[in-house]
Amino acid sequence: MSPTDVAHREATRTDFRQIAQELQEALGQRLVAYATGVRSPQAVGRWAAGKNEPRGAEQGLRNLYRVFVVLRETENAQTIRAWLKGANPQLAHRAPIEFLREDSASVTAVTDAAATFADATVTDAATLVDA
Repeated sequence: MSPTDVAHREATRTDFRQIAQELQEALGQRLVAYATGVRSPQAVGRWAAGKNEPRGAEQGLRNLYRVFVVLRETENAQTIRAWLKGANPQLAHRAPIEFLREDSASVTAVTDAAATFADATVTDAATLVDA
């Protein structure tokens, strides 16, 4: 099973509270709120605490988590945040976070770009070990 398939499965099966908790811890409330199109970053904290459900934002939350799952296998939280906010050559030099916020159908392209980035990290690490 490919990393993107594993990420899709995990994002589908994981409870939204757990997703919100993990994303809040790794990415921060502001970035999660922005990616999901929510005005109040505090809403992310309420989702993580189980006080509210991410009514219109649940799919966006799961899409962000899908990308996060692909990247967390090889990258730390700081790198993931930078990757989400930085211009990406595979996405017409736009930031992945913009794609996730504007068009939930773009999650496949963003997840594929994340997998390529993660794969390059593994390849770079293997090259260093072999040297």
